[in-house]
Amino acid sequence: MDIYVDADACPVTDEVYRVAQRHGLKVFLAANSWLRTPTAPWLRLVVIDSKELHAVDDWITDNIGDALATRQLLPQLRDQGIMMGGPVPFVKRDRSRFLQALDEAVQGIRHSGQ
Repeated sequence: MDIYVDADACPVTDEVYRVAQRHGLKVFLAANSWLRTPTAPWLRLVVIDSKELHAVDDWITDNIGDALATRQLLPQLRDQGIMMGGPVPFVKRDRSRFLQALDEAVQGIRHSGQ
């Protein structure tokens, strides 16, 4: 099991690193340009050399298909006036919830034998 992250927009990379280390997982950070990352054998930065708007997402599409579909749907809903505004600001409590949810997801996958 590996974790794939769109590193250009991820506010919780430190939390991803913690869960990955706890469970012995590899992390692939995909980004449009070089980023400073910790040096670790379980961490790999993949720089996507493309001017395409969604090149990073395309690189990890197989792993985030539902998220991509939602991302494409939300602007359409906003354009039609069905949904207004963007996400609420990210706060410290959200970081903690993310860390717990990711850890639980990894444990659930491991226990199901996938």
